[in-house]
Amino acid sequence: MSLPLLGAGATKGGVTYENFTTFTEVDPNSRFAVAAHQIDVDGLTRDEDAYVYGDYGVAHFGATFMHDFDFQATPTASLYGICGVYGIGNTITHIDESGVENLAVFVEHYHERVSFLNLENDNRDAEEYSWVTGTWYYGRVLRTSETNVQLRVYTDAERTVLAYTLSQTIASGRRYRYLYGVQSYNSEHAERDIYAKVRNLNIHEP
Repeated sequence: MSLPLLGAGATKGGVTYENFTTFTEVDPNSRFAVAAHQIDVDGLTRDEDAYVYGDYGVAHFGATFMHDFDFQATPTASLYGICGVYGIGNTITHIDESGVENLAVFVEHYHERVSFLNLENDNRDAEEYSWVTGTWYYGRVLRTSETNVQLRVYTDAERTVLAYTLSQTIASGRRYRYLYGVQSYNSEHAERDIYAKVRNLNIHEP
């Protein structure tokens, strides 16, 4: 099912953002507060399947795309809390699901790490000590070629000050259907939790 109007009317400051209230919310433990432009994540654990995703139709995201989003995280006393702050793929699932055609960006309370994960082959590219509690960062996922997708993280909203770049190699011809605002990482560790926020998802489409 194609939903071409997912972002229609969700504008702020003259920019059209995806409207998270039109996405599908799977949230069995009420971790998410979903508004048009922002999702607040409250104590998401690593022992639940929870996500907010949009269905854009088969092969909607093709050979080139650029998606911008803002994110921040706040850890709890427990280490290893994880929250996905962006995802794209062909399977509706949590992040810790091997062998599916999905890519995910997640924050982790371990060395304050940001990771870019290819679930198809479990390859992870990560940057350690890359976020500070409660500070907004500005992500950009950019498909640069048929076989390369990059995550670029900036420290300013204009995306002029690049902090680091992470990269994934994907299969030539790969196309994607679903877009995630947030995702859980279910490894059956209920004691590991985290707080996070995601806002201003801009997929740069008319």
